[in-house]
Amino acid sequence: MSSFSSSTISVLAFALTSSIYIGYSNIAAQLRNLKNEVLLCNRRDFAKRLELNDDIPVKKVDLLLEMHSVIAIENVADVVQRVVDVAYNVFRAQRISVMILNRQKTHFTVLASRDVEGKEFSANKGLCSVVLSSGEMINVKDAYRDHRFNPDCDQQTGFHTQSLLCAPLITNNETVGVVYAINKLDDDGEITVFDKQDEDMLEYFSSTASCAIKKSQMYHEAVRNEKNAKALLSIVRSRTADDMLENIFKSTIDAMFQLIFPDCISVYICDQATQKAWVCVSRGGVDDITVDYGQGIAGTVAVNGETVRVANAYDDVRFDDAFDRKSGYKTSSMLCAGVPGFADNSKPVAVIQLLNKLNGKAFTQDDEDSLEILCKELSITLRQKIEELSFMRHSTLSRRSSFNEKEQEHNEQSRLEEAILNEFGAVSQCYKFSAMMSSSFSSDRLSQDFNEINRIQNEKSTPEKNAETQRIINMISKWDFNPFVVSDGDLMHYSFQMIADFDLINILSIDVRKLKNLIMGAHALYHDDVHFHNFKHAWSVMHMSYLILRHGASNYLTPLDILTVLLAALCHDLDHPGTNNGYEIASESELALTYSFDAVLERHHASMTHRLLSSPNSNILDNLTASEQAYVKELITSSILHTNMTSHFVGVERLEIASKMDPPFDVTSAASRRDLVGHVVHTADLSGQVLPIDLAKIWGDRCLAEFVDQAEQEKLNDYPVTEFMACLHTASQRNQAQMGFISNIVLPLWTAMSNCFPSLKLRCSQAQSNHDFYAHCVRLEAACEENNPPA
Repeated sequence: MSSFSSSTISVLAFALTSSIYIGYSNIAAQLRNLKNEVLLCNRRDFAKRLELNDDIPVKKVDLLLEMHSVIAIENVADVVQRVVDVAYNVFRAQRISVMILNRQKTHFTVLASRDVEGKEFSANKGLCSVVLSSGEMINVKDAYRDHRFNPDCDQQTGFHTQSLLCAPLITNNETVGVVYAINKLDDDGEITVFDKQDEDMLEYFSSTASCAIKKSQMYHEAVRNEKNAKALLSIVRSRTADDMLENIFKSTIDAMFQLIFPDCISVYICDQATQKAWVCVSRGGVDDITVDYGQGIAGTVAVNGETVRVANAYDDVRFDDAFDRKSGYKTSSMLCAGVPGFADNSKPVAVIQLLNKLNGKAFTQDDEDSLEILCKELSITLRQKIEELSFMRHSTLSRRSSFNEKEQEHNEQSRLEEAILNEFGAVSQCYKFSAMMSSSFSSDRLSQDFNEINRIQNEKSTPEKNAETQRIINMISKWDFNPFVVSDGDLMHYSFQMIADFDLINILSIDVRKLKNLIMGAHALYHDDVHFHNFKHAWSVMHMSYLILRHGASNYLTPLDILTVLLAALCHDLDHPGTNNGYEIASESELALTYSFDAVLERHHASMTHRLLSSPNSNILDNLTASEQAYVKELITSSILHTNMTSHFVGVERLEIASKMDPPFDVTSAASRRDLVGHVVHTADLSGQVLPIDLAKIWGDRCLAEFVDQAEQEKLNDYPVTEFMACLHTASQRNQAQMGFISNIVLPLWTAMSNCFPSLKLRCSQAQSNHDFYAHCVRLEAACEENNPPA
């Protein structure tokens, strides 16, 4: 899927802006009508209505008339605070509370109060629920003798409610909240009951207050919708090809700061396989936090994707204070939401956690709604960004009629989620690229450019990082390293370390992010359903190339050559369909027609590699000169073509000739280096049977399984059946095939290579040992058949 073009972005921007304008215009019209509703009830008539009640003092009438001025206030909290201030002057009460009903009409929120501000109460409990359902005022003389009274608030604050007067806030037949006057005081300061005069005043009071509150809510909604749209637009713009995943997260974080104003934001990447989530990008927090699913608020959201909003973190049993203990930070309020997964919305691909609003208050329902909107848009953006890196994989899968469409779609969504996970590495090695500048808890905006942050972080070298890097290098320096027990995320990180181990990132000024994207893109272009020619094989060839380089070959190569070896090895089978050139030619496939029936797959793999390198996101060559780029690209093509088995025996002969020279290769000769690059990649490609027998058997079985599948497809489609592939049904046949492969292909090649680099001779001994193992198996099978002849 291609990225948004600038014209598409413009259309989206216009659409969003237009919708904002239309929505705002509609709300503005409603606001004018609402304001007129109050003003039409002119002050003189309103005053006369009040003055008809001779029991209401003139001073209180004047105070009630002041409520008309509240209609001009636009901020909801300011309106409510002004309403409460006036109410304290009108009603001699110990407490005045205004509770606003949420949009879902499930909870009331106290926006202004002396001791319960910000608290939420159920709309289905207590006297407020009665007022909400009936729309009528309630006057209670003794709260604790009224079975409808809910004492939760008193229990939380220690306050004791006796008498109370509660009225609904209704405008245009819509209830926006309730207003409470609690514990009326007489002239001596003693608590008494509310009378008819209080009821009349509260009726007049609530009618004006409700209009003012509704007007401010509508204004607030218009402003909030505008901010939401701007935030969404910033994320939409980040879908362009120039933005990588880290920049997308940065844009999202910036949008959230502008919209919600938290003190700290952290983005957790979710790994469904390991049931862990860890911080990949943080602002105002720390980046080395890893949580198990179900651990803490973030871990809880990672389990089911449900949003959690907490007014006081330490009052919530799910809260994990490890972050606070580590940093000295004091978490108060929290808001945490999941970024919906691609295959299943209830299994988020990421979790975004916000801590502590800068105004010192708790996060609101509006904040929650805004965060959920942004998370949904972020999910769409992440999906598209990963699709860009694997767009060629889609076209290949669509050609495979054997896939059930629904199953294929689900696998694709899961694959995209895995690609995001792999972008940030696996939890075990904490390969994270944080956007955080420091661990201070400042509300200041990030002012440094991301590239500068990246440079600073790369320059930081800690003992822990050095120890971890050395552990990885020690691990992958062994021939018996088993990639089958390691996740693809770890293997991708190890790919990065192989390149870094030759200091190529510094020498060739390689952009770290682009290198990560290239490795991730290569991973996405291999097919899991292919037995042998998949990402594990590609990584193993890169690993074998790395070891051959370390065993002497790198001495005859330049940094550009070494980079080419490792890149070509990783990408040498990109988009491999699981069949060979013979099958593609016999079927006259699209690939065969594209590459004129000549070295079809090798040319396709090379083409895919260049496509990957041509993307601005993954072009790790862009800091090289034009001539250096051309050199690497041509060398990549020739080395991948060198893996074509039709040139195998010629290559072995050239290696044998080189082995008789001293030195075997000339580092000053471009032609000599070109030959060596091709030899290294081809030799690594045929390395499965020089490994310890347990690994050799795995690689051998996978390769033969692929052959068997091809033979079956050839029979099914009435193509010429590849003879040796049709004779692999018995264990004896498969073992004999491995013996022939080692004797005729592997040993001559590796012997010639080890003659050039003597430290590789142990690999030849291992190959001979494996040959002997297969021969022993053949003899055992023959003896078993002799002793147990078929009936």
